[in-house]
Amino acid sequence: MEGSVCYTASFVNLSEHLRFPDLQLRKVSYCGVCHSDVHIWHRAPKLPIILGHEMTGTVHAIGNSAENAEGLSLGDDVLVYPWIGCEECKFCCAGRMDLCQRAWNPEMTIEIGCTRDGGYAEYVAVPKMKYLVPLPESIPRESAGMLACGMLTAFNAVRTAMKFIDDIMPITGNCGILVIGGGGLGLSAIKLFKYLVKTKYEKECQLLCADIAEEKLSLALEFGCDDVIHWPIGDSPEELTKKTMSSFPEGGPRIVLDFVGCKRTFTVAYKSILKHGKLINIGLHGDTAEIPLFDATTKSFGMQCVYAGTIQQMKELVNIFAEGKVTPLPYTVHDLEEALDLLLKLKAGQVKGRAILKLE
Repeated sequence: MEGSVCYTASFVNLSEHLRFPDLQLRKVSYCGVCHSDVHIWHRAPKLPIILGHEMTGTVHAIGNSAENAEGLSLGDDVLVYPWIGCEECKFCCAGRMDLCQRAWNPEMTIEIGCTRDGGYAEYVAVPKMKYLVPLPESIPRESAGMLACGMLTAFNAVRTAMKFIDDIMPITGNCGILVIGGGGLGLSAIKLFKYLVKTKYEKECQLLCADIAEEKLSLALEFGCDDVIHWPIGDSPEELTKKTMSSFPEGGPRIVLDFVGCKRTFTVAYKSILKHGKLINIGLHGDTAEIPLFDATTKSFGMQCVYAGTIQQMKELVNIFAEGKVTPLPYTVHDLEEALDLLLKLKAGQVKGRAILKLE
């Protein structure tokens, strides 16, 4: 058995790293290389770890005492929900494992590819059958893994934004939406906004995307943005704020989704957002952002962070994609041996669309 295992900042191939419990064993067919893998690589709560959480494959073995509500059989094609919490806190019991109070604790949670070995390997162990979601034939196996993280996180963020938009629209009659970052998650959000929001508020909502890379902005326009804002690396936050505010008919965005999550993007977001707007942070680039409390209070804007999503949301996504209402992002398929090189390219912002590892 082969896998790609992360030891701090290096990878090695070996055959006997995985330990399979008497639970569910799934043979991995494809696994996405996600930017979250880069963050886990450098911040993993447990090492060594096999990365990979965007997995599709087939059921290879079922534990003797497993509950099988979906009626899955050996050989069935499935998508795995990797964000498995402690299963004990109130949020986990309410189906909100994305809000597990013990997240990233290797002793308490089973976040596959984060605190437990993931899909950069031929097989992956899943603790319960309920975390395996059957895949309809209409969804390509190589791209379906996106629904477990990249598209799922974007879906959760867009659903969060929709609640605010529905609340504010009867008052304002208009809502400018800014997506910061034209990478995999940002482009996923644009596709979902086009389907879930623009079909409801076609003229009342303006959807714009900001990025430093013009080629990513071209994709944003192709996928449904009304307009884009180029943020050159050399421009100051003040210059970017002025440019961003002038791009919206109301003088700024009313809601911002930051899929980058660094000091620069946060600064421009809160300075350009309208009063009583909402800033949703999804990006994990880190750094420390500062905001004057006087400005925050007088502007009366709200902030919320979104991490991953629920298994119910993932099932909704499977249905949306199965019906062809939203299509996958562009992607390329690679051999497992390319995992390290792809992670380095992701970190450097050199991957267009999504990269998928092929293991079958």
